[in-house]
Formats: sequence, structure tokens, C-alpha cells
Amino acid sequence: MSDFGFNLLSEAIGVSAELVIVYLIVNYLLERKERTKWAPARKIIVSNIAKTYCTSYHAATQLVNFEYKKSDHNEPDKVKGKSIYFKIAIHDFQKLNKTVELNNAALDSNLMPIVSEFLESSENLLKKLKYYIQIHNDEFASKDFVSEPPFLELETIENLVSKLKENYCDVFKDKRIVFDYLKTCDEIKEAWKRAAGNTDRMFFEPSRYQYRKGKSPFLYDLDNLRKLHVTDAEHGVQVEVYSTY
Repeated sequence: MSDFGFNLLSEAIGVSAELVIVYLIVNYLLERKERTKWAPARKIIVSNIAKTYCTSYHAATQLVNFEYKKSDHNEPDKVKGKSIYFKIAIHDFQKLNKTVELNNAALDSNLMPIVSEFLESSENLLKKLKYYIQIHNDEFASKDFVSEPPFLELETIENLVSKLKENYCDVFKDKRIVFDYLKTCDEIKEAWKRAAGNTDRMFFEPSRYQYRKGKSPFLYDLDNLRKLHVTDAEHGVQVEVYSTY
């Protein structure tokens, strides 16, 4: 190659390298601008996730607390007392959904999968809590609650929150959002297991459930019904399914 050709090639390589560097700088600046632009919206979304996490965890904790406060008539208003915590969690979940809907453009490739999985797990958790809350209803006194507990949902939510804490630790340290007395996933699971043993009305393994005289199984969904050994059922025992979706 002649000196002229070599110099021409060198210049071309130099120009290409400069273009690449310019592209990387411009791309970095644009991404930085985009992150800065959507930072407030992302923090609002994470703050609402933190609220939903706290109130749904607290609802799950209170659901297996069988100590009741007296009503004005000196009788424990069991379902209403437990429903308060559940309704707060539902309100926060609905608010989170609305916030995500309004600020969907703020969700980047890192936050989007976390938010999506959190919404799905929270919805499933609240559905199961709505089913289990009926154990405090005297009208269900003759029913055995046969269903897998919401342990998977609780574990998933706690893992997702741990990921969010890496970049939004200030949100989860805010005492206006996160309760000091919030139980961990393991503590809630242990409380549920104790409640199952103490009440003798919560059966977490449908495949091992055995029919009892004077009791009828009340299942969460059709999946639990499929695991039930119906051949062991006594004549006349009525099986009820809460959700058929």
C-alpha cells in the first residue's frame, strides 16, 4: 500500500473512531436526560409499591390473628375487624395500578419486569386473603378452609422489594410509608402455620385433606379441587369452591 493510501485509511479509521465516541457520548447524555426526566415518576411508582407491600403484608399478618376487639354491643365484630386491613391493602393496590397506568412511560427495562411481577403477585395475594378472611365469619364455622396458603406470593413480593431497595433504599426507609412493626415473610408464614394448628380449620395441602364429620371442605379454586381425594368423601358431604376462574 502506498503512503497516500495508508494515510487515507488511517484518517478513515480516525474519523470512524471519533464518530463512535461522539455517538456514545450523545447516547449517554440522552439516556441520562431520560433518566432524570422520569426519575420523579419512578419514585412515585416505587413509593406506591412500598405502601402496597406494607399494607398487604400487614393484612396477611392480621388475618391469622384470632384475638378480636369488642364492638359497641360487646360482641366481637370478627369479619369487619379483619376487613379493615384488607380494604386498606386493596385501596393501595388500586392506587398503585392507577399510578402505573398514568406513568407507564417511566418504566424502563429494569423497572418494568419488577413492577409487572409485583402487580401480579399482589393481586393473587389479595385474592387469597379475601378467601381466607371468611374464616372469621360465623356463617363459615362448619367449613374447613382447604387451600394452598399464599406463601409463594409473599416470597415473590419480598424478593422484588429487595431488588427495589438497591436503587430506592430511601423510599423504604421512609417511616411515613414503611411500618416499623412490619413482619417479614418468614414471620408471617410461621404465624399462618401456628394458626392452622390452633384453629384446626386451615389445611394447606388439599391432597392430604381428610373429611371430618360435621365439616365440609371450602376450597379456594378448581386447582385445589383437583388435588382433593374425592373418593374418600363421605356420602352427603358438600364440597364448595370459592373461585372458579
